[in-house]
Amino acid sequence: MKLAYYNDLIVDLCDNNHLSVDDIFERIAEKYPSVGRSSVYRNVELLVKEWKLNKLTWVGNKSYFEKAKQNHIHFVDEQTGQIIDVDIDALSLNLPQWFQVSNVDCKVYGSMSV
Repeated sequence: MKLAYYNDLIVDLCDNNHLSVDDIFERIAEKYPSVGRSSVYRNVELLVKEWKLNKLTWVGNKSYFEKAKQNHIHFVDEQTGQIIDVDIDALSLNLPQWFQVSNVDCKVYGSMSV
């Protein structure tokens, strides 16, 4: 698999989505049936190392990937597995004024039922 050829496609698929590697593979295979599953795995991990994708671990039994973007918190519905992004600026965290946030890696588990 040529990374340069699929690189943008993988990142685009993960823009505003939380996809497993299997999800990414299935979507690429629709356009390019000869793509190999192991190639997709390797390239997704490389994109994580290059900071182009974020890897969400410990969400159910899978890891999910999203396009790297500004600081946000993930709300995870424990019953459905649905993941919602919430911008950290939308939350009042009551942090001390002397503390500057440089990065956020947070998942909040619960129920999204009303």
